[in-house]
Amino acid sequence: MSKKDDFKEFASKNPSFAKYIENGEMSWQKFYELYDIYGEDASKAKIISEKKNIREIERKAFEEEIINILEEYKIKLENKEKEILEKYNDIKNEIDKASTIDLSIVKEKIYQKVFSFKLGDN
Repeated sequence: MSKKDDFKEFASKNPSFAKYIENGEMSWQKFYELYDIYGEDASKAKIISEKKNIREIERKAFEEEIINILEEYKIKLENKEKEILEKYNDIKNEIDKASTIDLSIVKEKIYQKVFSFKLGDN
């Protein structure tokens, strides 16, 4: 049998290789090159498996990093939301307090400032 035929037989014994072809991680050419280098030695399958495991570990680490960043932003946004709500409540309380003051006096002072500004009397 030729080396190519040997590889075909080997590939048929390892149907899991098709997954690597389908997801673009490997090609039949790459598998053939590994087969040519390592033969039917089980270590080549181990190499491929380890490569996949490394990628999975890297992917999970990346996901965790992104999740941690998003959690930090979420906390910052929640704190900002609390700060804005506190400011809103403070302003609302000031407005509520101001409504109990005699508005005619406040209006008169505002009108005086507006008219004096318009007339240039500062």
